[in-house]
Amino acid sequence: MTKREQYNISFQKLITPSNAVMNRSSTQNEDYFDLAIHISDSDIYDTKSQIDELNKAQSGSYADGLWGEVLGSSLYIYASNNTVEIGDGDTILPIQDFKELLQEWLAFISS
Repeated sequence: MTKREQYNISFQKLITPSNAVMNRSSTQNEDYFDLAIHISDSDIYDTKSQIDELNKAQSGSYADGLWGEVLGSSLYIYASNNTVEIGDGDTILPIQDFKELLQEWLAFISS
């Protein structure tokens, strides 16, 4: 089972009327709405940057704190207890789970 299946998140490639491709992440599960929006708004650069910071947190070279925001959706990394907080604080999950979700998203948007 992939992490996106575990968290009930789906990835879609949408074609606009002008034939541009838009990558989108969505969920029907209200518990993960902020998570899906955060992922959806993360481009390749932001996704790689978040993965890098999560790797630092897992290796012990990162202090707890705010990574930054993606279009207003904040990401707090808590290396002290191996969790992340996404969005308005309603979504907290293990660092490893979020990193795997971002890796799946990166593979999807890079294809």
